[in-house]
Parts: sequence; structure tokens; C-alpha cells
Amino acid sequence: MMARVKRSIFTSLITILILPAANVCGAGEELPSATEWIPAEAAIVLEIPDSSKVVEGLLSKEFEGRIRENEQIRQFLESPQFAQIVGIVRYLEFRLGTDWKDAVRKLFGGRITAALLPRNQVLIVVDTKSAELLSKLHQVLLEHARDEAQKAGDPDRVASGVYKGWTGWTFDGGKNVHALVGSRLLLSNKADLLRSAADLAETGGAGSLARVAAYQQAQAALPQNAWVRAFVNIGLIKEAPRSDRIERAMRTNPLLALMVADNLEALSNATWMAAAINVDGGRVGLHVVADGTFPGGDHPTAFSLPTNESGCLRNIEVPRRLVAVSLYRDLARFYRQKDVLFPERTSGLIFFENMMGVFFTGRHFSEEVLPHLHPEIRLVVAAQEYQPDYGVPAVALPAMALVFRMKDPKQFVPMAEEAWQKALGLINFTRGQQALPGLILDRAEYRGVRYTVAAFSTVGLTPEDRKDVRFNFRPVLAPVGEYLVLSSTEQLARDIIDYLQQEDQNAARLPGRHFVLETDREGLLKLLKTNREAIIRQNMVERGHSREKAEAETNNLFALVAILGELRVELLRQEDKPQARIEVALPGTEN
Repeated sequence: MMARVKRSIFTSLITILILPAANVCGAGEELPSATEWIPAEAAIVLEIPDSSKVVEGLLSKEFEGRIRENEQIRQFLESPQFAQIVGIVRYLEFRLGTDWKDAVRKLFGGRITAALLPRNQVLIVVDTKSAELLSKLHQVLLEHARDEAQKAGDPDRVASGVYKGWTGWTFDGGKNVHALVGSRLLLSNKADLLRSAADLAETGGAGSLARVAAYQQAQAALPQNAWVRAFVNIGLIKEAPRSDRIERAMRTNPLLALMVADNLEALSNATWMAAAINVDGGRVGLHVVADGTFPGGDHPTAFSLPTNESGCLRNIEVPRRLVAVSLYRDLARFYRQKDVLFPERTSGLIFFENMMGVFFTGRHFSEEVLPHLHPEIRLVVAAQEYQPDYGVPAVALPAMALVFRMKDPKQFVPMAEEAWQKALGLINFTRGQQALPGLILDRAEYRGVRYTVAAFSTVGLTPEDRKDVRFNFRPVLAPVGEYLVLSSTEQLARDIIDYLQQEDQNAARLPGRHFVLETDREGLLKLLKTNREAIIRQNMVERGHSREKAEAETNNLFALVAILGELRVELLRQEDKPQARIEVALPGTEN
């Protein structure tokens, strides 16, 4: 019985800790930075400078309380499988002479570095806080590995060898190797890579990653107090197969080109990219920077490049807001470059241009319409509060609105109004061909703003009739000073009018930013909950899943939103270099 328990203990431990091998030597020496033992050709490097911050967070009662709120985790903690893990932990505490939390702090509370090199070579370096405890753990694992190898009739799969004073071990016949150097554990899937680390240690780090100029520049560009750091050698990544997949997608997708063409251009001439992760007050922040430079003013992708003084506007804040996006995009300039940016879609845009010509009475779309708009564009998505006298649809769709900034409202508003009414007329004509109700246009006023609104007739309809999906819509075109609001509902349009009339113009600008996105977790979860049954049915119809499978995927969607639902993303240029800042509020920590 004890033998079976020991086999289960060590099999689980090796799987959990990802320790396929181990060894001992050089105790008591002060070790240099792990990057001095990593070859210079490392393509991707991940570093946790002080893992104790992460460890203490994971061991805290607060974190334990949060994970116990998850139903699936709570069920696992009550399962026989977890009871077996508890038994494993108790056994290890006995063998190592310490409780499990102290062991975790000592073994994983130092610096952890992982590197990916060409030909799928991996090197992981774990700096523990106790060479003695590391040695004890290795001895326990070694005993187990030898015992299992003997039972499998393959004792030679556990072997060791010495190279330049390091003893390397393998527990699986050489597929994975490792070595212990004092309090440091090195693991690799290639014995040659472990030997390279020993060579670098002998030369004092000459020729290592730590001496690479790009790596040094990347470290200097990142916040010094980062919990996690990452370095990417873009030159090596570019050579990887299928690395141009995003660029090919951009050439066929105008929306993708509008969003990321400038950043891809900057990354195309970059030699490195780096990222840092910080945790502060329950908020996780990611800061990404690269050494590439944005294109000049005459480049096709320069349509989204604000100066250090200009930039997109702050996101609009309205009640029940779910998602807000603010962009800096010169639409006229973007559209003029369509043949260069997405040549494979040029022919498909002919129909679009013809339609725009009809809506705008023959005016050239990129030369006579889009130039009337400033680069600042804002999008708002908000949940709706339905009015029973209009309709309470069975499927609740969020309201959406686009807000443009006009250069000459007196000249452009009449053009936009005419195009708007023609577009609604086309919608009504199409719906009429299908014997569906059409929209009725009207004029209304709110806070001194005259706007056009369209709504579906409710004459003679029963409450059941008013559950139709069309009652999610009551579109509005509203000019508000220098802004033009195009909203799917009158309610959201009025909320935006309230905001714009009180907005501080001086504080609205976000210098250097060309993309800002914000989301609201509670609002998104509430919307999903309202439409849960509709989401499940749609999953079953479109993907052919059973109800059980559809419910599981819907639960996964809820879990994802619960984790990432409170999000802020900024794309910006700083000293002509591309940067991104992403912040996620952990559940229960929103301000």
C-alpha cells in the first residue's frame, strides 16, 4: 500500500512541478544572473525577478477565498482526488521536514527564468532560497525515479554525467535533463543546451543573453519593479514559419488593417519586443514596448499616428456602459490607401463606393465626404432599459453608437442627414420586400439638440408582439456641436448628448494614444445572464452541440468575462516607438 502511495505521490509531484529530471553541486556559491547562463540566441525569455510576490499572493487567504467562490473548484476540493493530493502533501512534509507552504516559499520564492531557443530548445532556471531543501527534494524524486525504472525493467533510463563540474541527470533516458548548482535548478529538453549553460558559467557569461545589447535595451525600457518580464527577439521570430499570417489577414480584412496596420509596420522594423506585468491593488497591468519606429507621414499606414500633443479623446461615459472605444484614425487617408493596404479586397469595395455615392448624392467618398471628419472617433456600447410602451424584446441586444468629430458641422450635417435618410429608406424598402414592418422617421429635440429618430410602429401590437428583436432598435442621427452621433437607440443618443454637453474639452485629449478600450465586468455579466438561454440555443443550432455541451461552453464564456471583464487597453506612441498598456481588474477589486 505504501509503495502505491509513494508512486502516486511522485508521479503527481513530477507532473505538477514539471520536473522531468535533477542533480547536485556547487553549494554555497553566490550565483550570477540566470541570463548569464542562457545562450545569446534565445528567442523568447520569461523572467519572474521575485517569485515571492506571486507565491504570497497565491498562498493568501484572500486568494483562497476567491477561488473557493468558483463552483467547479469547490467541487474539486471536496473530491477524492483532492483528498489524495492532501495525502501526498502530508508525505512530502514528512520527508522534507517542513510544512508545504514553507517548502513552496523556499523552492519557488526566488527568481524563475525560462528561455525558448531555436529548434524548440527550452531552458528553465529556478533560483530557490534553500540549497538544502532543493537537495532533499531531488533525493526523494531520485529514489522514486529509480524505483519506477526498476519496476519497468529499464534501470538505465535514470542516469547521470559530469560536465565541467556540473552533474546532469535524466530520469527518462535523456529526453529531459537537469542539474542542481547550489540553490539553482536548471531544466532542459536538450542535454546540449545544459552543456552550453555550463560553458557560459565557466566564461563568466561572455556570449550570453545578458551581454546582448537588444536584451539590455529592453530591460531598460520596462518598469523596474515588474512582477514578470518577457523579452522577444523579433529577428528570430520573423524567421519562424507562418509568421506573416497576421499580415496576410490584414491584406484581406479592412477592419483589421484599420486597427493594427500602423503597429505591424512598426514591428516590422523592430529588433526586439519586451513586456512587463505588475499587480497593484488587485489590478494586473501589462506594459508592452518594442524598439521599432512608426512610419513617416507619407507612409500608407500613417493614418493613425497622432503627434505627442494630439491623440484620441477620452472614452464617453454613459449609464449602463458595457464597452467604450476611442480611436485616432484619419478615415479619408486610410481609405485612399485601400489599394496598398488590402489589395485583395479592392474589387469588393466597388459596390461599397457605389452605395456611398448614392447616399451622398454622387460625392466622392474619400475626397468629398471623409475629409469632413477629424481623426477622433468614439464608440459606445451600453445595456438598454426597455420601455413597455415601445417593446421589451425577448433577446436583449445592447445599444451601440458611433460619435464622429466634424470639421465644419454646418456643411457636413445636411450631407449626413440626407445620407442617413436614404440609408433608412433602403432598409425599409428591403424589409418591405420581405413583408416586414419598416421604420418611421420623425424629428425630436432634447436639451436644445434637434435630431432625427426612426422607430417601428406599435399600433395594434400585443405585449407578445413587442418581444420581437426589432424593438431593440430606435436609430438616431444627432448633431451635438462639433460632434455627430449615430446611435442604434434614442436612449443612448440622449445619454451621449448629456455627456458631450458637459465634457471638458481641455481634459478630453489623450496625447500619444491612438486606441483606448474599456469594458465593464458587471454590465457584461448581467447582459449575458439576461440572454443565457438564447446563447445556449444559438450554440446548439449553429454548432450542433448537445444542450449539455452548449451549457458548458456558455459557462466558460461567463468564466472568461468574470476574469477579464474589467479591462482597459491603450495603444500609443512614445518617442516614436509602439507601446501597449493593458490593465485587468481582478474579480471583486473594481473601484
